[in-house]
Amino acid sequence: MKEDKLKNFIDSNKEEFDVEFPSENLWNKIESDLDQKEVKVFSIRPYLPYAAAGIMIFLSVFFFLNKDNKNLAEDPVQSAQDNLVEDFGEVENYYSMQVNDKLRNLNEYDVDPELLEEINDLKSEFEELKVEMGYGADPGIVLEAMVENYRLRLEILESLLHAFEESKQEDNEIIEQ
Repeated sequence: MKEDKLKNFIDSNKEEFDVEFPSENLWNKIESDLDQKEVKVFSIRPYLPYAAAGIMIFLSVFFFLNKDNKNLAEDPVQSAQDNLVEDFGEVENYYSMQVNDKLRNLNEYDVDPELLEEINDLKSEFEELKVEMGYGADPGIVLEAMVENYRLRLEILESLLHAFEESKQEDNEIIEQ
């Protein structure tokens, strides 16, 4: 391998390089130049109030604009449950009208109060389900139980009405003979 000429030169003249030192005047001149120059220090302190005001304006606009889009950011499950609860109002109106209609029809007959006891028990259970809904129970399950409660009441009332109507028909047939 060829030796580098520069390396050889430096190695052979090493003492001459080590002899030269910068003079004291050079360092004094450098220090005086540093003292004369003003060092500008950038400080953010004067700009902090403006930055805080800008952030507050940005956040205010952000929240104001997103207030209308709140429904988009909601949890889809919670949104679906809320819609389910709202739709239940229509279902409840339908079933309550049906139950009330059947109860009015039953009033035409002399009904033993013990027969209506099961209807009253179901009505009490329904009220308990409403309370459970307020305690954070799963709305889907509670609403399903409420609809089933209405269906059972209707079924019982229809059975009672059917039995009374059959009895009335039999009585009419006996009277006609």
